[in-house]
Amino acid sequence: MKHLFLIVLFILNSLFLYAQTPIAKNIDLPAQVPLPIQLKLLNALDTLLVHINQGRVDTNDVNKNGYKVSLSVFNTLKGIENNEKKQDKHYYKPQLINLYPIQGSQYFISLAYIGAIADGNSLRAIINFVAAIDNEKVTFSIPFYYLTKNWKTTKTGNITYYYPDNINLARAKKFNQNNTGLLQSWAYSPNNLIFICAIITRKYCDW
Repeated sequence: MKHLFLIVLFILNSLFLYAQTPIAKNIDLPAQVPLPIQLKLLNALDTLLVHINQGRVDTNDVNKNGYKVSLSVFNTLKGIENNEKKQDKHYYKPQLINLYPIQGSQYFISLAYIGAIADGNSLRAIINFVAAIDNEKVTFSIPFYYLTKNWKTTKTGNITYYYPDNINLARAKKFNQNNTGLLQSWAYSPNNLIFICAIITRKYCDW
């Protein structure tokens, strides 16, 4: 089975982490999100973050759309609340800063991890999720799949390109040739590669 390398060069502020205590809420949530839905989403998010911190993300926590990538990213988030300099494992607390409906039964959620003591810049990270409710069950994914749902796909050689509008196919093919040649010169077999086109990669993605 070939390894799948994911280069996410798309500029997103992604993802999220754990709360031993319920997520603090410091915003007025939009009226179009009824209170029962708010509670369902936040309770499910608390559960996900606890599972992340314990290193045992439940398969039922993760949306099947892009499951492997979302799960992989979630598993890297363990310990975001830690402050190693202060030897404090729960220094950064998650605070809800945004929650709004985006499509159907999907919701965009943003958390900020803020230090427990205001000494200088206490913001560690802002992390985003997409939550989906299906038959009373809430699952989560990274925002990438929702934000790029209308993007196009082109495969050349071992590389699959995802892009929003146009792609410079000649340069994309040349990149694949160079990548393949370099790996073969080191006696490695080329693996499948997913290339996400963004501003950083515009020399290949002509937009």
